Amino acid sequence: MKNFGRFIWAFFNPKNILHYDNFLSLAIFILFFMGLGEVQIEFLNPISDAFSDVELTDIVYSQFDKNGNYRETINGQTELDSNITLINIGHLSRGEIADLISIVNAHNPKVVGLDALFSAPKDTMMDAYLADALLNVENLVLACEAKNFNQESLEQKHGIASFNYLEFSTPQISSTSKSYGFVNIQTEGDASDLYNEFAICRKFIPEAKIEKTNDTIRSFGIEIVYQYKPQALDKLHERNLASEVINYVGNIEYYPKAHFKTYDWFEVFDGQIDAKDIEGKLVLFGFMGETLNQQTDEDRFFTPLNDKYIGKAHKDMYGVVLHANIISTILKGNYINEMSDGVGVFIGLLISFLVFAIYRPIYYDYKVWYDGVTKLIGIVVVFLIMTVIGFVFWKYDYEIKFHPVFLGIVLLAGDYLEIYYGLGKNIARKFKRKKKIILD
Repeated sequence: MKNFGRFIWAFFNPKNILHYDNFLSLAIFILFFMGLGEVQIEFLNPISDAFSDVELTDIVYSQFDKNGNYRETINGQTELDSNITLINIGHLSRGEIADLISIVNAHNPKVVGLDALFSAPKDTMMDAYLADALLNVENLVLACEAKNFNQESLEQKHGIASFNYLEFSTPQISSTSKSYGFVNIQTEGDASDLYNEFAICRKFIPEAKIEKTNDTIRSFGIEIVYQYKPQALDKLHERNLASEVINYVGNIEYYPKAHFKTYDWFEVFDGQIDAKDIEGKLVLFGFMGETLNQQTDEDRFFTPLNDKYIGKAHKDMYGVVLHANIISTILKGNYINEMSDGVGVFIGLLISFLVFAIYRPIYYDYKVWYDGVTKLIGIVVVFLIMTVIGFVFWKYDYEIKFHPVFLGIVLLAGDYLEIYYGLGKNIARKFKRKKKIILD
């Protein structure tokens, strides 16, 4: 107990905390990490690639079932979203899609969203038939695609993103509604149209400016919310962010973490739909496989719900389900708030500095314990950091920005300081003595 008290005093002693070794050793170590980041080590590339798209928040979604309270099971039945119903259009022809929409529309949905682009004319009669079916929908939101996003506008935190122009369905089909939204999916990376096939989708762009016309257009999901419950957008506009984090609530039936009621196209044609799932609801039509139980990577994305959060192999969510999660985020108002990068770096530096300050008296006063104690402290500190980050994100929808490089610094600090104190400082002392002898 006496020795422990001596150590506590040795650590909190201002002479220890403010010792130049703590500042110098940390500065050298960070420079080393920065230099290592610039070096391409070929045999480590597969490991680097596997971890490059992993965030701790993904683990909170996939392994700890964040927002699982929205998927409660009551009497053996999963409670699904009461606002949104999804309809799979598979690879139906335009005429068949028209019939599908007409059957659903007969049950009086409040808003219908069609997540499909018909960019070129096909059969004249079938195009007209689809247009007629769409004209009968009272509140219809059609899809369009934004082209050539301005990368600089995406990197800004506040404000609005911008792109060059819009691509619509054929005039005959696009003219059936005055409401439309861009369906581009935002993934990590810098693709000009946002989509990177192998990246994960964590964010969405609420609205963007068309550079050619200087008009502003909402994204597909946001336009649907505007038609369904416009006051739900008030909080979104107050936040004024160029992009928002999707607070995923779940997937569709036939998939893990189901949350949205889903019908296959043949179920609609066979009269198996329940009117209460359609009347007054948001109904989204989109591609979810040839049938729901035939999985495909077409129009499918990686999301944080993916059980394989490291080295993801299979995409886990269709585009229309992504839009449903965006809509759910807005309607529930459960936005993710993010710590600024600057504050995250400051916290990382502070924790790293304190770890270096703790290790200094251990090295000089308790050297026999140094290796074991520093490794244990490093593991405990990293575990506590990850636990706090995960818990705060899971419980309070707040993302603490803590760069992985600081976890590496904490884990390697003990071994590094042995080199710094045992080798580096001794070499510096010898060099200083030689220099003094030469000067004398």
